[in-house]
Amino acid sequence: VLTIEAEAFRNCTKLDNVVIPASTTSIGSYAFENCESLTSFDFGTRNVPLNVGIALFQGCTSFEDVVLPDGLTAIPDYMFANTGIKNLVIPDSVTDLSGTGLFMNCANLESVEFPEGYSGAIGSRAFYNCTSLKAVVLPDGVTRLGDTEWDTPDETFKNCTSLETVEFGSALSTVGVGGFENCTSLKSVDLSGCPMWEVSQYAFKNCTSLEYLDLGSAYDLYENAFEGCSSISGEIHMPYFWLYGGFFKGCTSIDKLYIYEADWFDNYDPELQSYAGTNGNFEGWTSKQSIIFAELTWEDACDWWGILDEDPEYFPMLNCAARVFDCDGNEIIYDGENCIVLKVVDPEGNVLWEP
Repeated sequence: VLTIEAEAFRNCTKLDNVVIPASTTSIGSYAFENCESLTSFDFGTRNVPLNVGIALFQGCTSFEDVVLPDGLTAIPDYMFANTGIKNLVIPDSVTDLSGTGLFMNCANLESVEFPEGYSGAIGSRAFYNCTSLKAVVLPDGVTRLGDTEWDTPDETFKNCTSLETVEFGSALSTVGVGGFENCTSLKSVDLSGCPMWEVSQYAFKNCTSLEYLDLGSAYDLYENAFEGCSSISGEIHMPYFWLYGGFFKGCTSIDKLYIYEADWFDNYDPELQSYAGTNGNFEGWTSKQSIIFAELTWEDACDWWGILDEDPEYFPMLNCAARVFDCDGNEIIYDGENCIVLKVVDPEGNVLWEP
């Protein structure tokens, strides 16, 4: 048998065991979809590459374990979605994990081992709703989590509510939209070993157990990325460039946030930073928290925020009570409810500026 056609055994609800001949080179899409009694699947000893279509085992709810064959080059869209798979080792022959929903809704999945030499993206919703997954070690070649299209719901690990630890590897540059949203057991995010530049919308939203955060070199920081991460504590150091609304909304346990120039960014230019001052980046912060512009004077800091205009379009300190200081220790005193700067005072309390 060289080919198993698409949908060949689809909805065969009593099929419980399958052995694939070693001669088979192609299995079509949906070939075993919704075979809800399937518990054993043997790909056989293979000497030739094997191509499989999308959603091969989708809906096989009794399917717990499988040994994937060497020669499999890609795990296509929804291959294991909605299955009972518990543990999986992905063979070194797999070079493409960029498909959608690879293990989506696998509520029993506890562990997955990636090929050590894998390079490229891990696709959108790959592990969406994998509520038993506790730890993830990304290979050093993983460059992106999610789709490459702008503003798509990537959600690679969204709703993995048991996920406690993630090792991000050394090549990751982008965490896509909603990448780890609602991962309520995640305790640490350390991006310092990655060439990170983009943390997308809702990337870590509502990770309520998250205590430690190191943004590394990330400078493209999108809406609500850490909203509701109320357990992040200590000091956070953040490069400045793009900072969109609600980024740290509700992060009420951060002690001090230091904003500094990104390593690659040689000259401050307010023209390039026009999107920095968006609404409510620090909404809910209290007067016990501080925001410190480590390398900017108050003039440049306010210019970057765009908050000295008579009627600013955006006000990053909306509904925020945190104290704000420049690189010289001068304090920018503002009204976060009415979106205005009231005055700037030096460390001795002398007024440097007021409208």
